[in-house]
Amino acid sequence: FTWVAWIKTQRSGTIVARAGRAEVWDEGGKVLFLADGRLVFDAGWVGAVESSRIRLNDGQWHHVAVTVHREEGMSEVTLFADGHRVGKGPLQVGRFPESNLPLKIGHCNKDFPPRQPGFVGRIREVGWYGYRLTGPMITDLSRRPPGKTGG
Repeated sequence: FTWVAWIKTQRSGTIVARAGRAEVWDEGGKVLFLADGRLVFDAGWVGAVESSRIRLNDGQWHHVAVTVHREEGMSEVTLFADGHRVGKGPLQVGRFPESNLPLKIGHCNKDFPPRQPGFVGRIREVGWYGYRLTGPMITDLSRRPPGKTGG
């Protein structure tokens, strides 16, 4: 799958989550968030993949994306910022399914991510794809400023 969004913030916090029917983590929970300005994808009870040194909490618009490609129990998770790959790693993302969990934008639960669970800023044009977008496709999306993606 692929999740994409445009964000503008000077803080950390959840961008998109599929986690927690209430205010707690459920098995299978997954979340894309900023931690100290860095992009992170977390699969509950499995692990996380973090971006490189790039900081996205500078008050400017940034296009962010995560792709997950599952093969034989292990998934390849790739993080993108402004059309560039900024992180990559293996996770057992499919270990716990998330299909019965609600989609949340700008919030995961009351204590995750730590120190700033809710998103403070702007989130636009969240996209949810049931397949992995290619790097060039994500780069193309990142070249269309928020509010200009018509087509």
